[in-house]
Amino acid sequence: MFRLVGSWFCAGLLAILSAGGAWAQVAKVERVDVIESGLYTLVRGPAGSEPVATFVESTDTVVARVGSTFGFRYLLVGEPAGAPVSLWLVTRIPPPGVQNPTLRANVTVTEEPFTAVIGTTHISGYSFDSSWEAVPGPWILEIRYGQEKLAERRFNVVRP
Repeated sequence: MFRLVGSWFCAGLLAILSAGGAWAQVAKVERVDVIESGLYTLVRGPAGSEPVATFVESTDTVVARVGSTFGFRYLLVGEPAGAPVSLWLVTRIPPPGVQNPTLRANVTVTEEPFTAVIGTTHISGYSFDSSWEAVPGPWILEIRYGQEKLAERRFNVVRP
């Protein structure tokens, strides 16, 4: 899985958090506006750095092979602009799910918490890094705010 934001995100979030009560106003998330959805190229940098994703093609079909990367870019809409909020990336994987050969457990749903900033764009998605991850069938990516589903994108993963 991957989530990306602008390179200024970490520095901006640090400034927000160090400001103490700067965000005493309760943040209100209204919605997510999807900007693009489909295939991306993903270039990973040194450990600890954010990968760089580049949009390639608008599609809902993904070839099940190592290196295939899919997801969507979206704008988080709400108030106040610049406020950090806690979201979840939920990934629904078709049965039998992915089975990590080390853990030997089938996984059909993952839920990953992350922090996003209101008024900024973000990318959420999945990249097949190992062959055992590339399970054919319908994959669903969701962005959730508490129990509320803000966005959902469906991708059909097909055999090469």
